[in-house]
Amino acid sequence: MKGLFKRKSHLENVDESQIIKKKKMKKKTKVILFSGVALILASAIVVGCLAAFLPKTPIHEPGQYSVVQFSSKNALVARLAADGQSFDSIFGGWRSSSPLMEFGAPTANIAVDDSDSDDTQVSSTNVQVQGLDEADIVKVDGNYIYTLSYNILRIIEVSSGQMEVVWTSDFIENNFYADEIMLYEDRLAVLGRSYTVESGDSVPDYSGPLYDEAVSYPGYYYNYYSSMIAIRIYDITDRSTPVLENEIKQSGYYNTARLSGSTLYYVAQYNYYDYNVDSILPKVQNSIEEDAVEMDLADIYYIEGLPQNTYTTVGKIDLTETFLHEYNSFIAGSATVYFSGDNIYLCDYNYYSQFISNGFVSLRDNSVSGTTRIVKIGADDLEISAVGEVEGIVSDRYWLDEFQGNLRIATVTGWNQYSNVFILNENLEEIGKISQIAPGESIYSVRFTGETGSMVTFRQVDPLFLLNLSDPYNPSISEGLKKEGVSYYLHPIEGTDLTIGLGRETNENGVTQGIEVVLFDYSGEEAVIVGNPIVIGEDLYAYSEALYNPRAILYDKEKNIFAFSADYTTDPYTYNYINGYFIIGFSAEGLEIRKEIQHIGSNINRSVIIGDYMYAISLAKITSHALLENEIGDVFATL
Repeated sequence: MKGLFKRKSHLENVDESQIIKKKKMKKKTKVILFSGVALILASAIVVGCLAAFLPKTPIHEPGQYSVVQFSSKNALVARLAADGQSFDSIFGGWRSSSPLMEFGAPTANIAVDDSDSDDTQVSSTNVQVQGLDEADIVKVDGNYIYTLSYNILRIIEVSSGQMEVVWTSDFIENNFYADEIMLYEDRLAVLGRSYTVESGDSVPDYSGPLYDEAVSYPGYYYNYYSSMIAIRIYDITDRSTPVLENEIKQSGYYNTARLSGSTLYYVAQYNYYDYNVDSILPKVQNSIEEDAVEMDLADIYYIEGLPQNTYTTVGKIDLTETFLHEYNSFIAGSATVYFSGDNIYLCDYNYYSQFISNGFVSLRDNSVSGTTRIVKIGADDLEISAVGEVEGIVSDRYWLDEFQGNLRIATVTGWNQYSNVFILNENLEEIGKISQIAPGESIYSVRFTGETGSMVTFRQVDPLFLLNLSDPYNPSISEGLKKEGVSYYLHPIEGTDLTIGLGRETNENGVTQGIEVVLFDYSGEEAVIVGNPIVIGEDLYAYSEALYNPRAILYDKEKNIFAFSADYTTDPYTYNYINGYFIIGFSAEGLEIRKEIQHIGSNINRSVIIGDYMYAISLAKITSHALLENEIGDVFATL
């Protein structure tokens, strides 16, 4: 292991308290104390009252963490069970890592040539970091479109606007459920989940220290589904006859993936809920010819000071002929995952709650309301190089950015009490910050671009703040442009001071309504609006996947296109929604709608550009449209 943590040889014959790798660091005495809170549970299943107290929980400094490994499964189980008792959920169990937030962007994206066959210009997935492709439901090269919908994968050959399906695959028969795809030359990776039925015990035998007869329910446990992340790799040299070359599986659920050169990186998350020695380790299948086996303890890392009930596995696969598969598994949450290219950051938040008979109630006050814990992993060796923690919650990967070795991260503290921007060095130690931003408001979007950044917060109006990050030790912030409406996503137009904001129209009371697209100019000390915003579903309501998933956006700088799908209504008294795919043109003078494409009865979810044609893709069909100068043609062909 590189950086702060050095590898030691394995120890033999250790007891359950012993570990085989550890580097302690000097602790500081910055402690946040919670007063004891009684926990009362009443239900039909368990009669009686349980009382517990929340532990005293410090905000850790980076040096307080240490990375350890265990020499036996018994030692691992004992440590995890002891951690479990410190959590404040029912029966001393665990809270799960938060829902995955999977959208972001610090750099602009342009249409690039992904094809080796000719010089045809093709669009690419709207990604967070230039040079790191992201898995999605549609991919494209110079001659083919690859689509995934409802577990059906299709390969469509295109030529001058004409289309033909050359291959279709349905994965249902194999209990495989595809989520996304990734394309590298003549390799197509399909990422998803594989389920198997496991036999449960009618009377579970819990041997772990957290359980006793009071929580064993005879007849409660039956057969259940066991989930594994599955990555299928196809040779598509002949697009009409793809060949399954390899399949890699791991326990848990698929989180996210990136492609750097020929290397496919993935993140999987596996939650465990009991402390059985026979099932505590996740399983891995390294090739299609092998069976799944338990991970080796040498590939599992535990971080002291960061207790969790989740394995997060970070792996990489060479998509050339070798299919070399490397991975490490970390007992850490991965609610938000950010790839910088050189490093992978796993973020999970540490919050405090108590169980009352009608559910969970979070405990928050003016001084403490949760922190974000960050695990930094090198992309080359997949080993931890630093662990840190910041005040507040980060709930979107767009809120993180690595620049010149430093990590910039935006957080929200408390129930929208205020926002922050922290700058951390390579060891995740704080070197600069801006705090107390927009008290009473929450962050809706963040964009870091080189030495600058921008942030949108919102309650009733939308202040857009410009960040000066040229001196990481002394960052500064503008007073903020206030306007009605709120931007959920900010997209800089490279080579200019212009940025497109995509979000919602709001009224004077802050109620969100239609979808708003606005053009900002950042050339001055404060942002200004260029031209008039475009509003879809004005004064009514509209929705778009692009508000939460920027991969649903088509952006082409050369053709000045910013496009996305939206559902909207024109009648306030009915629930009849129209789906339109809006192609918006941009220039230094402002924005304009160049075209709205509709597939009657089906929602368009993506579009791609190949050469001089745009292809609009819905579940029902694909239509091609000629790209003319400053306009989009009507339907040229339909598949």
